[in-house]
Amino acid sequence: MEPTTDPTRTTTEPTTEQLLALLVEQRREIESLRRRVDGFDEHRDVPDRAPTAAATEISSSRRKMLQRLGATAAGAAIAAPLIARPVAAADGDALVAGAQNSATEATLLFGGTTQPNTSVLSVADEPKEIDIEAAIGGFATGSDVYNGVVGHTETSTTSVESGHALVAYPQTVPGKQAPRSNIWVRPLLDDPRSDTKEHTPGELVADTNGELWYCVDRGTPGEWRRISGFRTAGAFVPIAPTRVYDSRFTAEGPIRSGDQRLVSIADARDVRTGTVIDVGAIPVGVTAVAYNLAVTNTTGSGFLFIAPSGVAEVTAASLNWGVADESVNNGSTVKVDGDRLQRVFCGGNGSADFILDIVGYYE
Repeated sequence: MEPTTDPTRTTTEPTTEQLLALLVEQRREIESLRRRVDGFDEHRDVPDRAPTAAATEISSSRRKMLQRLGATAAGAAIAAPLIARPVAAADGDALVAGAQNSATEATLLFGGTTQPNTSVLSVADEPKEIDIEAAIGGFATGSDVYNGVVGHTETSTTSVESGHALVAYPQTVPGKQAPRSNIWVRPLLDDPRSDTKEHTPGELVADTNGELWYCVDRGTPGEWRRISGFRTAGAFVPIAPTRVYDSRFTAEGPIRSGDQRLVSIADARDVRTGTVIDVGAIPVGVTAVAYNLAVTNTTGSGFLFIAPSGVAEVTAASLNWGVADESVNNGSTVKVDGDRLQRVFCGGNGSADFILDIVGYYE
């Protein structure tokens, strides 16, 4: 006889999540039954006598519970091999060591200690012959979690000073290799100033060029200051005098009294033709430049004022001339905005061609 099949009958294999839920429930039931069995064991410490109806009922109930306990344990034994990962604790359960623990609610630990230099919670890994990333790790995953680890300290309620939000120190162990450092900031970006994400003051970024950056103003990508690296933060970097602008080779020509002009200082130009010969000679991120400003082919008398691109009005004079056909030079230092553009104002009663050379810049 050939076997027959029923097309209307379907078999649905339980999912891993269902097996996990079943196993967790069975574990709870086992614990509950074990506690009840322990309670029945107390009735065994009585003098030998004819069993009463109540004792007979207790004995019968105990046998039934033991049978149920065995069936539950067998079910757990069957389900366990089907699960490829350890049982995870759910909301309200204790944390399970050596297993993945998951919960939908936050986990808080409150405690205190009277011992100095101790922690409410300490985690240590045992010596092993393999490399371990860390004794404890914090990882942010999902769309609503932003920080891997957050540490903060509150104001002390006693005369003792408040502590630090984060303390990192290496501990030397006799006979072991010395620790490498207190803290390691892993390289993240080529340059945070070219990042496309929003940043806020207080952020610290190590770039892939070995330089450490600090965010001082919110924005995309924000405003950054180099605080360490191959080039010292805030240091003056002298360079060979580099021409960056010459009005004699531009369509605008001489600047006249009452005019203002935006001038790029980013690229080096040929002194004979005014064409660009070195793109980005003045790098992105400079905060100020030392310059030499010259005027020639002057008419009348007047002055020039060179300022950052964001300045809207004249507040000083960078160079003055008093007669026609005069050539005058003057050197100074001026702040640079992130666009590497300088605004040049002309005042007085004349006009002039002007030339701008850069002799150094500040990081």
